[in-house]
Amino acid sequence: MGQIERIRVELSPFEKLQILRAEEEDRKKELAELEAEIREKNQFVATQRYLESLSPYYAANPRAGLPTREEIDALETRRVQLHELIANIAASMEVAIQSTGKKGGAAPAQPEPSAEPAGSARKAKFDF
Repeated sequence: MGQIERIRVELSPFEKLQILRAEEEDRKKELAELEAEIREKNQFVATQRYLESLSPYYAANPRAGLPTREEIDALETRRVQLHELIANIAASMEVAIQSTGKKGGAAPAQPEPSAEPAGSARKAKFDF
């Protein structure tokens, strides 16, 4: 029995563009959620610092679940990575859009506008 050929899949430029659009949307949602989480944690830390400035009691008894600086820094690092990823996806989308236009998938060319103003070509009524 002969060797059977491996199954291969090649994505068309349109499929690549669709994948990139979906990924961009998902990563933007993820970035928005991450930024909200960072704001919430920073607000929690700022509240604790403010309370500590009011009384030594708050410094001696910090609130439960107070995020560490390392935790917030890790979230900020992830935020930067997501931001760079989204920029990379956007650049890749531009390349994919250009690629779809070069492979015959572009919209048909628009006809050149005539030199005469519109409406002046037909003044006559119906001729029978």
